[in-house]
Amino acid sequence: WDNKWINTSAQIFIGPEYKGNPDKVTVLTPKAGTIGQMGLGDPNDSDNRPWTFIVNESSFQIPIVLPTCDTVMLSNGGNDVDLGDYYVSDIKNNHIRDIPFAIQVSNCTSVATFTTKLTATNVTGASSDLLGNTLTSAAEGAGVKIVYDGTTQLIPNSAASAYALTDSAIPGSKEIGFIAQLVSNGSTVKPGSFKATGVFTLSYD
Repeated sequence: WDNKWINTSAQIFIGPEYKGNPDKVTVLTPKAGTIGQMGLGDPNDSDNRPWTFIVNESSFQIPIVLPTCDTVMLSNGGNDVDLGDYYVSDIKNNHIRDIPFAIQVSNCTSVATFTTKLTATNVTGASSDLLGNTLTSAAEGAGVKIVYDGTTQLIPNSAASAYALTDSAIPGSKEIGFIAQLVSNGSTVKPGSFKATGVFTLSYD
């Protein structure tokens, strides 16, 4: 057995308890301890005492890819959500329409949780929680409310407001659904054109 090599291999897999990589770990290391013993010949012979194989965290490292997705877009293939046409009375009387839309992410790797936040430069409402009209000499008294999970509002420019969607299947692609609503901002409603802009930022774990 002089000058002989023994090759070993390790298999890495994702189990059902995997919940993402929130700490952004970039390498896997072994758990320190004994992994086995090996002997040649009669194990009862004093000359054939087994060799003990021990590893520590610096014995080897396996690089891993951080959770990410390559492509993010609206599911309709564009960048705009059409809210439709409204009467002034619709806004005054809180005749709210739900306008569903979705963000499509694809080419994802090792992602278990998709977290979305919303930012905007133009906001409105008593609590600055609505997307405001970016047009001048246009409609007044309304703003856009973004909702997820049916009733929960995604508030722009709020560090505490985020939509975290978990999928233990570790999908390669995912649709993240939202609802847009044109609602009163508490001010006098005036007719005209309306356009609101928001930026959805996604992070992956």
